[in-house]
Amino acid sequence: MRVGSLLELEPGDLIFYEGVYYNEATKKPKHDIVHVEIFTGSGINGEGVIGSREQKKWVKEYEDYRIENSKRWKLIRYHFCKIDTWLDGICQSFCEEHNRPTKKGSRRVSPKSVFATCESGSSDVQNAEDVYVDYSKHPNI
Repeated sequence: MRVGSLLELEPGDLIFYEGVYYNEATKKPKHDIVHVEIFTGSGINGEGVIGSREQKKWVKEYEDYRIENSKRWKLIRYHFCKIDTWLDGICQSFCEEHNRPTKKGSRRVSPKSVFATCESGSSDVQNAEDVYVDYSKHPNI
């Protein structure tokens, strides 16, 4: 769920980076989201994140979520997003353009998803059948 400012984020929430690729041949991503990092709240100003800012490099912690420049894309804006709905098991897109449920009131959940449950009682999620989340049970959606 998108929020208005960094002040509303808690560790584990996400920061999406909307931008435009310099190379026009690069496929345009949905909503121009070119990067994402995990907010930690660490750092001198409490604005720390974890992410991978260099192509084909490592994930590491950064003191500040701001990216001054990227060799691959130009920043347009930041989107601060809480993951509370995901943690509550509600894996719904709030985007009208990309919210395509597979059956009325439900959306297919991949067996590899953190929201998948094992129908057979097995702890091996990879062997689980397709799982559907019933959004009619979540009145806040």
